[in-house]
Amino acid sequence: MPAGIPDNEEAGVRDGCLVIRQKDLEEVFDPVIDRIVMLIAEQIEAVSELPGKNKVSAILLVGGFGSSEYLRRKIEGNPIWEGTDVIQPVNAYLHPASLPRPTRDLLTLRTNEGGLP
Repeated sequence: MPAGIPDNEEAGVRDGCLVIRQKDLEEVFDPVIDRIVMLIAEQIEAVSELPGKNKVSAILLVGGFGSSEYLRRKIEGNPIWEGTDVIQPVNAYLHPASLPRPTRDLLTLRTNEGGLP
């Protein structure tokens, strides 16, 4: 136990550590996740409004927050994109700033036609 930090059940300190319940932590991240879900919905709608038969086949979660199991569950559970795969590769990341501008745009709005399977 770290010295100088007494246990305090009321404050949530046990064995020198602050104990945070899952429910409380989820409440901290829910506004951010709600914003992510809204942005995904906007991108999927933008793809569907393009000329042709465009459909998003997968949502790819990468990077630090993209590896969150809680984020993945919230996205998979959304009926707006039912039938769309949610892919969460292990240790994947992307540096879009290093890509040419047209490629960065395609990463946002990639479709089945001429795109990824």
